[in-house]
Amino acid sequence: MTLHFSKVCFLMTQNSNPLPQSDRNSQLERLSILKFQSVLPTDKFVFRDERVTDAGVDGSLEILVDGQYTNMRAQVQLKSTESKKAREDGVVTYPIKTSNFNYLLNGPLGLYVLYISETDELLYEWATDENRRRIALNSEWQEQDSISIPLRSLNDTSLLDIYERISSEARLRREILEALAHAPTNDQISVTISPETLETDNSVEVENLLGSVGMTMVSAGYAEMVLEKLKLISPSATSNERLKSISAYAHYSTGRYQTALGETASVLMNSSLEEQDSIFLQRIRLACKLNLGLIDTVQYFQEVNDLTSEDELLNAEVSLQRLVISARSQDTQNTEILDEVLEITNRILSSERASDGLKICARVKFLEATGFDVAKKLSIEAIKLSARQRSKVYSSPVEQISDVTKVFDELHEWIEQIDTLTQDALDVGHPIFIADVLATKAFIKLMALIAGMSFGEINNFPMQQSSIQDESLSILEVCDISQKIYQQSEMIEGDVRVQLIMAQVFEIMGQLKAAKNLAQGVVGKAKLLGYQRHIETASEVISGETLYSKQLTAARELHSQTSKEDVDISGFSDEEDIKGFSDFMMETYRIPEERRAYVMIDALCLRDLAKEQTCWCKYVEIKQDLTHTFSPQTLYAKDPNRQVICSKFQYIVDNQSPEWIELIQELKDSYCSTCSDREVAES
Repeated sequence: MTLHFSKVCFLMTQNSNPLPQSDRNSQLERLSILKFQSVLPTDKFVFRDERVTDAGVDGSLEILVDGQYTNMRAQVQLKSTESKKAREDGVVTYPIKTSNFNYLLNGPLGLYVLYISETDELLYEWATDENRRRIALNSEWQEQDSISIPLRSLNDTSLLDIYERISSEARLRREILEALAHAPTNDQISVTISPETLETDNSVEVENLLGSVGMTMVSAGYAEMVLEKLKLISPSATSNERLKSISAYAHYSTGRYQTALGETASVLMNSSLEEQDSIFLQRIRLACKLNLGLIDTVQYFQEVNDLTSEDELLNAEVSLQRLVISARSQDTQNTEILDEVLEITNRILSSERASDGLKICARVKFLEATGFDVAKKLSIEAIKLSARQRSKVYSSPVEQISDVTKVFDELHEWIEQIDTLTQDALDVGHPIFIADVLATKAFIKLMALIAGMSFGEINNFPMQQSSIQDESLSILEVCDISQKIYQQSEMIEGDVRVQLIMAQVFEIMGQLKAAKNLAQGVVGKAKLLGYQRHIETASEVISGETLYSKQLTAARELHSQTSKEDVDISGFSDEEDIKGFSDFMMETYRIPEERRAYVMIDALCLRDLAKEQTCWCKYVEIKQDLTHTFSPQTLYAKDPNRQVICSKFQYIVDNQSPEWIELIQELKDSYCSTCSDREVAES
C-alpha cells in the first residue's frame, strides 16, 4: 500500500497526541549556533556545545594548534534577535542579565556572541572588556537587574583577534598559575600528597591538615578536593586567615576569580599572616583582577614587581630565576652569571627568614645553572683534548687529559649534590620542587651522556652500547617520576620539558620514530604557550637536528681532521670571533697571557686566507714557520715568518715575513694576474 505525502501530513495533523511546538526563540537559538559554527575556521577552532546543563554558558570555544587540541578555551554565551536595532551612533547593544554577566566574569574567558536573523550577521564582545569599560565609567552595574552591552562585528579579522586573545590569555594564566605553584610558602609538610590524604571527614583533622599543607595541596593539583574538604571545617574555623587564604588560592586555581578576589580582600584587610604568605596572597589578588579585566597586563606586571621589590628575599628569588634562564640560553660558559647565581643562593641559604621551600628552590636553581656549566665544560674539554693529541706541540699524556679528568670529577660531584637535593626536597615534601629537581637531574644527565659520547667519538674510543642503554633507561626512570608529578599538578611547561628530554633519550637509544612522535605530540602546546626554547627543541627532534646529532656529527668531523689548519674559521667576521678562537687556543695549549697578541695575529691570518680562497682563488696557501710549536716554551713567543704559494702550480713567493697581506699581493702580481685557472673555494 502506498501513502501519498499529503495523506501523511493529514494523518499527522489529526494525531490525537499533541507534540511540542518549536517556537521562534528555539529556532533562533539553533540558527545562532549553526551560524557561529559556520564562520569558525575548522583548522583554528572547535566549538563544543554545553547547553545540557546551561547555567549561563552555551559552549566553549577551543583553539587548535597544528591540528592539535589544546584545551585552551573561551566560554561563549550565544544570544539571538530577530532584527538589528542600533543606537544613534550606529552601535548595536544587547541586554544581558547581571547574574549572567557575573557568571561569565567568574570563568576563564567570557565571550558574548549575538546572532541577528534579519541581516544574518554575528556581533561579539568580551565580558572582561565590557567590565573594564564600566569601571572606567564608574558604573554601578552590580545593583542593576540587567545591563546593555555594546557589540562589534564578528568578521575574519576579529576571528583572528579572538584566536590570539584566547592564546595569549591562556599563556598568561598558565604562567601565573605555574609561578604561584613554584612560590615557596610556609607550609610545613610531613605527609605524602595523595587523594587518600584527605579522606578523613573529621573537621579537626581536616583543619589541622589543611592548615599545614593546604597551599601545597592546591599547587599539587588537588584544588577541587581542598574546596570540598573546606566545607567540613567547623564554623569557628571559617574565619581562620590561613584557611581563608587556602580557600582563595583554591578558588583562583579552579577559575572562580570573583570568589577568590573577595576572599583575598577579606584576609588582607585584617591580616596577621607572615610576610611571605601575605605577598603570595597579594599575587593571587592581582591575578584575579587581571582575569576579571579590572587591571591590564602592564599594570599587573608593574604591581607584581612592586611587591617583590620591597622584599629582599623575593627579589633574590626572582633574580635567581632570571639568571638561570640566561645561563640555559647561552652556548658557552659564563662565569659572571655563575658567580652571581652562587652569591644569591648563599644569600638565601644564610637567611633566617627564608623558608625551607625557598631554600630548596634556590638550591634547585643553583644546581641547574652549575649542571649546565659542567656539561658544557665536558664538551669543550673533549675538543681541547683532541686538539692536543693531534697537535705538534708536545705535552705529556697526563697533561693532555688533566683538564678532562677535572671536569669528570666535577660531574660526579654534581650528581652527588643533586641526589642529596632530591632527598632534601622529598623531606620538605613540596611536589613541584621534587619534580623540578628530578627534571633538572634528568636533563643534566642527558647533556653529560651526549658530551661523554662525543668525547669518545673525538678520541676514538666510543662508549659501549650497553653503557649508553643503561644510562638512557636511568634518565627515563627519573623523567617518568617527574612527569607524573607535573601532570597531576597541571604544570604544562614542566610536562612538555620532561617529554622533550625523553624524546632526546629515545633518539640516543635509536628509537627515532618514538622520539619524533613524542616531540610532535607536545609541539602544539609549546607553540600555544610561547615556550620558545621547547618549540626549538621539539623542532630539532622532529627534523633530526638535536644537540645529540649535531655534537656527534661535529665530533666525528673533528676526529677526521689532521691539523689546526683544518679548523673552519672562514665565518669569523668580527673581533668576538677572533677572541673566541684565541681563547680556545690559549686554554687548549696553556699559552701564557703575554703571548695572546701573536695568537690573535695568527687567527687574523687564517681568516684572511679563508677570504682569499673564497673570493680570489682556492689554490692560495700560506705556509708558516712552525718551529715555534716544537716546545711550550717557544709556542707563540713571537710572530713567525710566513710564505705564500700557489698549491696548483707550486708557484712560490721567495720573500718570507710575518706580513701575509703583502706576500699575498706579491703572489697575485707575479703569477695570478694572467692566470686562467683561478677557481674560488665554496663558501
